[in-house]
Amino acid sequence: MTVLREWRIIALAIVAAITVFSPLSTTTPLIVVSAIVFLASRPLNFRFDVPAILATGIVFFSALSSLWSINIPVTFSAAVTSGALSMYFIVSRYVTTNRLQLGILAGGYLAGCLILLGRLIELRVSKPETVRLNLIDVNANYAGYAFVAGFGVVVLLAAAMNRTNAVVAILAVVTVLLGIGIVMAGSRGSFVGLALLVVWLLASRFLKRPPLWALVVASALVALTLAVGVIDRLLPVVENVLGRPTGTWSGRLLIWPIAREWWLDHFFIGSGASTLAVANPMGIGAHNLILELGAGQGIVGVALFLTFLWFTFVKQPPLLVGSFIAVSLASYLTGHWDLAPAAWVVLALFSRADLTIKTNAESSLDLQPEAAID
Repeated sequence: MTVLREWRIIALAIVAAITVFSPLSTTTPLIVVSAIVFLASRPLNFRFDVPAILATGIVFFSALSSLWSINIPVTFSAAVTSGALSMYFIVSRYVTTNRLQLGILAGGYLAGCLILLGRLIELRVSKPETVRLNLIDVNANYAGYAFVAGFGVVVLLAAAMNRTNAVVAILAVVTVLLGIGIVMAGSRGSFVGLALLVVWLLASRFLKRPPLWALVVASALVALTLAVGVIDRLLPVVENVLGRPTGTWSGRLLIWPIAREWWLDHFFIGSGASTLAVANPMGIGAHNLILELGAGQGIVGVALFLTFLWFTFVKQPPLLVGSFIAVSLASYLTGHWDLAPAAWVVLALFSRADLTIKTNAESSLDLQPEAAID
């Protein structure tokens, strides 16, 4: 690896860390670092692949929705954030070309998780009476979602790196620390994500091949039922099982009907990206990827994002695609994760999961990863 390539990946890894422990400070670093790295990486050789085209399309449609937005400043801000995140996604994919680089980038994300854990511990020590650990710039749900995504990144790293004793020991320690982070954050969605990941890995271990299509279909059905509301009456029961019951799933069962009605009123192109929060009396977003995109950008925005996810992962190793789905599903369906900086770093990492496929010459000790989806 050349020195030039090392500094580019390290710079992107530092930004990846910042997206985890200080997400409100990332828009400028995302844009500036991505631009510098791109310009230093033979930009004339860059070719748009399908994920890059669709990521650009997401930004374009978000900005275009300013033309019919009910609140232009809010939509403009959302478009800028979307542009910064997509820019990082595209550049990271372009310059990450081998397993070592993927490992450095993933290491940056995990370093951010550990820094965030340190911040939570500091808050707990200073305010032991605090029930939920909400930092000024990172709420408990964001922290929980970032930590559980970290478990997925650990799985990605385990597939990418040669599993020496040192690597296994480091990943084991990081896994324990991420578990502590999830417990401290107390986000129910993160516990669900961790449970799904364990089930997924066990199923993949004991079946002949990872049951990816079963997971994809099940995830789609869950997303659909939440979007249309057919299981809303059952969700308080689930909430009681998960703990910290509120009867409304912390307000989600109140905002989701509002979001559905708003989407029906603006079905095709929405009311402008991210405008639902300023259009309802609760003053919050949908806390659901489908409903948030539907309300703000209509069925066009929903279809565009789902198509982007499909082409990003369709040729990646099934075991790792399933791991991404497991740790991300609850975050996307019960939180604001579509424009979360940490979420897009994880998207960028798993979009290069194909780099984990090793040849026999590279490693005679590691198990061969599953073949990509046809």
